[in-house]
Amino acid sequence: MIAVLVVTDEALGDGPVPDRYDAAVGLARAVASIVEKGHGLVLALACTPHVAFDTPFDSSVAEAAAGVGYLITQALGNELKMRGLETKAAMTLVRAEVDYGHPTFLRPEAPVGPLLEDPEHAHEVDWELREEPGGWRRVVASPPPLDIPDEGAVRALLEEGTAVVAAGYVPVVKDERGLLMGVSALVDPHAAAGMLARRLGGTMVGLDALETLI
Repeated sequence: MIAVLVVTDEALGDGPVPDRYDAAVGLARAVASIVEKGHGLVLALACTPHVAFDTPFDSSVAEAAAGVGYLITQALGNELKMRGLETKAAMTLVRAEVDYGHPTFLRPEAPVGPLLEDPEHAHEVDWELREEPGGWRRVVASPPPLDIPDEGAVRALLEEGTAVVAAGYVPVVKDERGLLMGVSALVDPHAAAGMLARRLGGTMVGLDALETLI
C-alpha cells in the first residue's frame, strides 16, 4: 500500500528553524513506522507562502515548500537510518496545474500574507486587495487542481523504494503552446493530494489515523 499523508507547515510551528526541525523530527518518528511496515510513503506537503512585493507568488509557494520540505526530508531520512532501514527519503517539488479561466481568477477571495496598512505599493505591483479591519490584505484565486505535472517524479521515487516528501503545490497554467507558467493562486492541498493519491493507487491517510497502519 502507498500511504499519502497531507502535512502543512503548521505541523512544524512558526518558531526558529531549530525548533521547527525538532518538530520535523517528531513528525518523522510518527510516520517512519509506515515505512517500517513495508508501505510506500508520500508526505504531501503544503506551506504558507511568504508574500513579498519583489517575488512572484508561485515562486513564493515554491520557496516555502522547499524550505520546510528540506527539514522534513532531513528528519525522515535520519529517522529511517536510525531504525536500520535501507529506505531513503527524498523531496521533490510538486506543481498543480489549474484552469486560468476559473472564475476565482476574476474574483479572487483567498487571503494571503500579512495585513497591509498602506495599499499604495500593492496597487503598483497589481495585487488584488481586500479591505479588512485595520488595513488591506492580498487575495488570490483558489481554483481546483486539474493535473499534477510532477506525478511521474513522485511515482519514480516510490518505485525506487524511496519515502517521498512531495512539496507543493506550486500553481501553474498551460499557455497556448502547452507550456507551463506560474500564476498567483492557492491550491487546496487536500484536493491536490487526493488527485495524486488516486493516480498513484495510494490511500489518503490522516495523521490521526496512523495507528491503523502501524
